[in-house]
Amino acid sequence: MRLRCKILLITIGILSLSLLVSSVVIIESFRKHYTDALITGSFGVGHSIESLLNEMLALGLPLDSLSGMNRKLTEVVDKNAHIDYAYVMDAQGRVVFHSRSERVGTVLAQDVDIKALRANVPIWQTRDSDKGVQYIDVSLPMFDDDQRIGVIRLGFPVSVIDSKVTVALRHLFLIILLTFVLITLMLNLVLRRQV
Repeated sequence: MRLRCKILLITIGILSLSLLVSSVVIIESFRKHYTDALITGSFGVGHSIESLLNEMLALGLPLDSLSGMNRKLTEVVDKNAHIDYAYVMDAQGRVVFHSRSERVGTVLAQDVDIKALRANVPIWQTRDSDKGVQYIDVSLPMFDDDQRIGVIRLGFPVSVIDSKVTVALRHLFLIILLTFVLITLMLNLVLRRQV
């Protein structure tokens, strides 16, 4: 094998390895930042629900008497494409309001539900649904006069993140492929002239 071919193959190998490593780093960074953005956005939506509930509770009404909340939660889900569900549990784990009205009245007692009920600060956690779908669940505790009265919970499927990462991966792959082809052609042209 001639020297020109050896140099070209070594250069292509080093370039391929560096592109692969940088692609993995870029995709993982994108996944983390996109996940953080969705979680932060969900907390923001949760705080707006909390503000609405606090205004109503300030009137002295008990939590379960706030009519129209199911409709409000359904609107929240409809207006925020990534959010799949939104609901409010009382301090005993009973669903008081839900974006899916058929779930109102159910009592939730899985580990993620208990953790959400016990948390004194907003938290997020992953959970698996009954249908095997993995969700990121955002929980905000609600207090009335320093007494816990319930939890606001919102969730979105992890598949939302995966689909965005897949799209980003396709774009990145196309950019890498074009870059790789251009650099290879330029190297080949330079090596031919020098040799």
